[in-house]
Amino acid sequence: MHRGGECHTRAVEGTLAVAIVVNDPQMVHCLAVPGGRPLVSPRPVQSLHSHRRFLPSMHARSAMPQLLLAVGLGFVLVSPAIAAGPWSLAKGESWTTLQGGFYSSDTYHDQDGTRHSLAGGGLIEQRSVTWGGELGWRKKLSFTFSIPFVSLTRRLGDYSGADDPNALPTATGFGDGVFGLKFNLKNGASAAAIELDWKAPLGYERAPTYFGNDTIDINVARQTDPPRLGEGQQDVTLALHVGSALGKRGFVQGMGGYKYRFEDPADQIVLAGDLGLWMGKTWLLGGMYRGQIASEGDNPTRDADRHLVGPVLLYRVDDKLDLFARSLHAASAKNATHTDEIFVGLAFRKTSLGRQQGYMGTTK
Repeated sequence: MHRGGECHTRAVEGTLAVAIVVNDPQMVHCLAVPGGRPLVSPRPVQSLHSHRRFLPSMHARSAMPQLLLAVGLGFVLVSPAIAAGPWSLAKGESWTTLQGGFYSSDTYHDQDGTRHSLAGGGLIEQRSVTWGGELGWRKKLSFTFSIPFVSLTRRLGDYSGADDPNALPTATGFGDGVFGLKFNLKNGASAAAIELDWKAPLGYERAPTYFGNDTIDINVARQTDPPRLGEGQQDVTLALHVGSALGKRGFVQGMGGYKYRFEDPADQIVLAGDLGLWMGKTWLLGGMYRGQIASEGDNPTRDADRHLVGPVLLYRVDDKLDLFARSLHAASAKNATHTDEIFVGLAFRKTSLGRQQGYMGTTK
């Protein structure tokens, strides 16, 4: 409990539990994770969530709508499908992917990037199926989309099975959809395009506000409440794609953009890079990078940075079908779950692009 500037805890089942006492309108939030390291908000807490493992208070209950939405950012990272990239499709052409993903994690990165066990112990597990792609709409304009279906489970450290009365529910449903327009600037051996994307929630439960409280440790809050399927707000991203063929061996492509967020959390710089090299006629081996860098807000535990890297292996069956497997691993992060996510999927296409023109190319 917090009295006179101290954070008192009691032992429960081999870990340290949380205790809270309200002795004035400004409360301090202390949570001790396994190993006894308390996580304290960066400033005096004015409102606090009331998870069943915390002693309840009226102030705590009033903060629940904000905190229940706050849990989504650290849990959900539905990585984009293999990127369409800078090469664009002609009118009437199409390229679509269907991929499944999975990760299981028991650690997260705090606001300094240091890796810790999850608050409350246990695991976060995510299973996803994502349908996405690009459709040629006009001479130089394509429509892009990504629609994820997600199942997200949070199991605390003392989880004893499906009949555990304290078990957190699994959240299942559509996550955040992304829809965009891509304008072709150049489409030969080298390519460039500008893309404008809109991200919006696809019907999962949301609270009226999102990350509105800047006086709590959101890393703790998001890890001890039921999971959510997305961030609960809308974004617009403007990005520039560039790429080039590497002779007859493969291709390289990159993307940089700015994501404007209509509500908290903060705006982000988004980055991506892909390298693909042909190993014979039908096998492509490559590497991927996906990154996001957030501007700093009032609460240093709120806004997430992520830098993910991993390999990709693609088998080109014919001009209409690819099979692929890939993985993305957290090389560094702040205010985010540490993830090592694997994906397998199919890509269907009807395009006139060559085999050195990115993932959407044919066998020619």
